[in-house]
Amino acid sequence: MRPPVPGQNRFGGWLHGPRQTAKGFFYPQKIRGQWFLIDPEGALFFSRGINDISLNAFLPGRKRE
Repeated sequence: MRPPVPGQNRFGGWLHGPRQTAKGFFYPQKIRGQWFLIDPEGALFFSRGINDISLNAFLPGRKRE
């Protein structure tokens, strides 16, 4: 496991941002009309990684779905 980024908790959530209910798992929450992903500790979460991989994008002659 890589070390956390300063200002983020162990899940990548915003340490000093608004807090929501900690449920022990990731869940979506609408806050002031905008959707956010909440981490298991109740912090707002922003994904900084690959979110989707499709083999169709890499194989010649295949149509993308």
